Amino acid sequence: MNKYTKEFSDIPIHHVHTTLLLISCILIKETVNLNKLKNQVGIFLNSPTVQINSHYKRLTRYFLDVYVQKTLWKLILVFSIGSFLNRKKVKKEIFYLAMDGSVWQLGEYTYHVLVLSVIYRKMAIPIFWINLERKGSSTLAHRKSLLASALLLYPFLKRFTILADREYKGRVWFRYLEEQGYTYIIRLCKGDYQLEVKKYHSLLKKAKLGKLVSQEFETDFAKKLKIVISYNGQAAKESEKFVILLTNKYRLTKEKISAIYYLRWKIECLFKHLKTNGFHLEEVGMVNPRKIRVLMALVIASFLLCILEGVKTKQRVKKDNESFYESVFRMGYGKVVFYATSIDQIIKKIVQLSKNYKIQNTT
Repeated sequence: MNKYTKEFSDIPIHHVHTTLLLISCILIKETVNLNKLKNQVGIFLNSPTVQINSHYKRLTRYFLDVYVQKTLWKLILVFSIGSFLNRKKVKKEIFYLAMDGSVWQLGEYTYHVLVLSVIYRKMAIPIFWINLERKGSSTLAHRKSLLASALLLYPFLKRFTILADREYKGRVWFRYLEEQGYTYIIRLCKGDYQLEVKKYHSLLKKAKLGKLVSQEFETDFAKKLKIVISYNGQAAKESEKFVILLTNKYRLTKEKISAIYYLRWKIECLFKHLKTNGFHLEEVGMVNPRKIRVLMALVIASFLLCILEGVKTKQRVKKDNESFYESVFRMGYGKVVFYATSIDQIIKKIVQLSKNYKIQNTT
């Protein structure tokens, strides 16, 4: 491992070692629960005589460390996600951001993780999140905080188009996106903007007949918008059957707008992999917000390793499959666990990922 320490010269070496140890344990055990990860630590360190509780204390000290809580979690993201997004080839393929949340309960504590992800090769890769610690919908303040915080780490985010479901609509929110220079394609509820859109009900009737319809219009927050409407007769509820999209990318065709929006579904696949099909995030067991954000950074770095390995595997194995995202993640996971048993191999892969990308310490 020592030959790679120059790559992390700005980070205390014991933090580098524990970070890599945790990533390896998470990948091998497929969980984020420290009580389960502690059993793997002794195997990695080849220390069978050391009590398991000592390994557990080592992990808990890491999450309590002030440097880890304030600085290292951001460096993990910059080193993994930042270096990935700055690759020339990747820049040519990423155009969209998906925003959504996932909620679960642990005793009386509510986890509500609001996640921002990039869409890469029809896959959602998480790049930032905030924990709302509450049930219900996110507020305008939450969404502003998510975008503003992510922008500090990834200044190029504004060139991407935001995709989101009906929870993330509202005139004040759209006005904010317009003022900040974001483009967006966001689903509306039936009846939204019917006063501004001419022949709104006529558009609904045409959509119900199986046509994809659209119309440009203006509002108090934007001079030119486009609404795109389609109909899904298989939806269970009547209110769910109309898919109504709002976008300020009015120059795009209605077909293109509709196709782009459906990429948003990939973030639902992402939540599945972060939880039941991958890292079992619901087993987190932490309630301290600073500890949770450190853990999430470790999970995101682990997830990216799996995706990159899966992409390489898929390039060798041609596969026409609609569940492409899942197959790539699971194929990648299957490859990663082989070298995750070695800290040296993990660090070698991470260094390869970040090649030609300089880490900048951030506070």
